[in-house]
Amino acid sequence: MNDYPWLNMPFVNCLYLTEDNIFPNSELPVLIYKNVFKTSIAGSVDIVQQVLRNNGWSNSETGSLYMRHHYHSNTHKAISICSGECILLIGGPNGNVAHLVKGDTLLLPAGAAHKKLKASEDFVCISAYPAGNNFDLNFGNHSEKIPADINIQQVPLPAKDPLYGSNGPLLDYWKKRNELVVQMNNEPAVCGMVV
Repeated sequence: MNDYPWLNMPFVNCLYLTEDNIFPNSELPVLIYKNVFKTSIAGSVDIVQQVLRNNGWSNSETGSLYMRHHYHSNTHKAISICSGECILLIGGPNGNVAHLVKGDTLLLPAGAAHKKLKASEDFVCISAYPAGNNFDLNFGNHSEKIPADINIQQVPLPAKDPLYGSNGPLLDYWKKRNELVVQMNNEPAVCGMVV
C-alpha cells in the first residue's frame, strides 16, 4: 500500500453523518487519516500536492477553509493539513467536531457539510478533488436542497484513494452505496483501524 516513503500507515477514524433539513451530508463515512504524512514531509506543500496528483486528485487549492457551513454536491474532497492545526465542525450545526493537525488528511464525501471553527496562525491545508473535478459551493439554502440531493447521488466513487492509490482504505470504506453497512447508534461511529 505504501508507495511513498513519506507516508505512515494510516489510522482511520470514521464519522457517519445523518441528513438534516439543511445539509444533505452523506451515507458514505467521512474519513480522517491521522498522522498520515511523516512529520518531516507534512509541511511540504509540493510533496503533498504531488502525492494527491499521482493518485488522480487535483484542482488543488492551498490556504485555509471557510468559516461558514458549506458542502459540495458534485464532488468529494480531500483536505491535507500541511502546517498548524484547526478545529472543524463536520455535518452542520449539530455535527461532529474534528481536531486536525499537521500530517492529517480529511476525506469528505459529496454532501458532507464542513466549517472551520478556528485554526492556528500557521494553519495551511491543501484541498483536492478526484479527477480534478470543479466543485460547487452550497451553504444550506432551502433552494439548493433538491438539486444538491440529485447531484450527490450522481457523484461516482473515486477511482483511487488520494494518498494510497488503488490499495487505499478509502476504497474499502466507500464501497458502492447499496453495499454499505452502516451501524448507527445516534452517535458517530469510529472505525479506529490501522491498515
